[in-house]
Amino acid sequence: MARIRTVKPEFWEDEAIGLISFGARLLFLACFNFADDEGLMRWTPDYLKASVFMYDKEVTTEQVETFMGELASAGLVIPYKGGKSQQRLGWILNFLKHQRINRPQPSKLPPPGLQQQAIRQAYRHRDHDICHLCHKLIEDLPTPLNYGEDDSLVLSLDHILVQSRGGSDYPSNIKSAHLACNKGKGTRDSESFTPKSVDDARLVVNTSVNHSVNKGMNDSSPEGKGREVEGKGMEGEVKAPPENFHPLQHAARLAEMIGLPQTTTNMRTVSEAIRSEAQFTGRTMEAICETLAAKIRDDRDEGIPIDKFYFEDAKWRNGNGKQSSAAQARPGIIKQNILDGITADARRRAQSDSAQREGGTGRRVSTRN
Repeated sequence: MARIRTVKPEFWEDEAIGLISFGARLLFLACFNFADDEGLMRWTPDYLKASVFMYDKEVTTEQVETFMGELASAGLVIPYKGGKSQQRLGWILNFLKHQRINRPQPSKLPPPGLQQQAIRQAYRHRDHDICHLCHKLIEDLPTPLNYGEDDSLVLSLDHILVQSRGGSDYPSNIKSAHLACNKGKGTRDSESFTPKSVDDARLVVNTSVNHSVNKGMNDSSPEGKGREVEGKGMEGEVKAPPENFHPLQHAARLAEMIGLPQTTTNMRTVSEAIRSEAQFTGRTMEAICETLAAKIRDDRDEGIPIDKFYFEDAKWRNGNGKQSSAAQARPGIIKQNILDGITADARRRAQSDSAQREGGTGRRVSTRN
């Protein structure tokens, strides 16, 4: 059954969308309508031909299958087989990121299998290689590892609501995590376990070597309450303080603030710009994001295009030694140094504060006289 969906303006600026053919682009838009509230749908050329191109006699089933291949190659739709009959299904990777479902209905289709390597990597790509528990980068390690190697940083798929409490394998309940963080969380919900780092999660796992993870956490102190108290202390804090975010997390936040499409290329470029800016100025990444957002809005009002080249120029101008040919090729107006803007803003604020203090002093003196 087709559903009412929305299309964001960023859709038309997405580089991945721009690289596929017109027919594949139209099919992708139609997928939003025919997918359920988990982003799952039937993925056969006959079904899509009859549903989307019913009036287009010149579009053949073979062409539709070509369009489907383009969407799969671009990573926009992940094909998989599910159910006893191994039905051909498709999963729109970033469906829940772009669609706001007011009253989500349970899916009637089987979810993607979490043991399939392609599905696991798709979740990792969707989550920008970030562990949702400690907010650190998930290392690109080969699996399986050799015997004796540390597997703490290996990709693991975490159930937000654990399966023992009714959690499902559907995409809305799955997030990428480090294996150590996932083990440390145990049977608790994700909101009740926020490790500062992988080492913190590994410490939780190692509280009892000869017991299971959950029992080890319960028995790590008298009456089994020590870990519970520590867990409550974690819950009382703000989850993942911004200064502890990975640069990719800051890049995602900045992209949302300025309306930049969150493609993989954009996120990598923006995160590098934020990282180099923080290293060069000594300011926190959170402060850099806020300042950049204000500077970008001003530059956009002046007609400066805000894209990945804008951030490449900023990265080069901030002196990290990685001069790019893209920066040299851009017009001079785009090569404005973000750091110069930050410095100028700080200078203006300092002059304004000084003027206000002098004015205030003068008024106080005249009042005494």
